[in-house]
Amino acid sequence: MTGIYADRILSSKSEKFVGQTRKQIVSCLDGHMQRKEDVYLTAEETVSWGLADSIFDGDWNALHTTMG
Repeated sequence: MTGIYADRILSSKSEKFVGQTRKQIVSCLDGHMQRKEDVYLTAEETVSWGLADSIFDGDWNALHTTMG
C-alpha cells in the first residue's frame, strides 16, 4: 500500500516530498505506520502530500462545470 501512496505522491510532484526518491517516501510512510498509531491528515495536508488534487469548497455548480 505504501508503494501506491508513494507513486501517487511522486506523480503529483508533492510540496512536502520535493526532491525525495520513491524509496525515501516509502520509508517515511512506513515510519508512520511502524508507530502503530492512526495517522490523520487534514484536507490541506492531504493536498500538500499529493494524495488529493484539491479541497471541495461546497460549490456544486463550479464542480459540475469543471467536470465537463
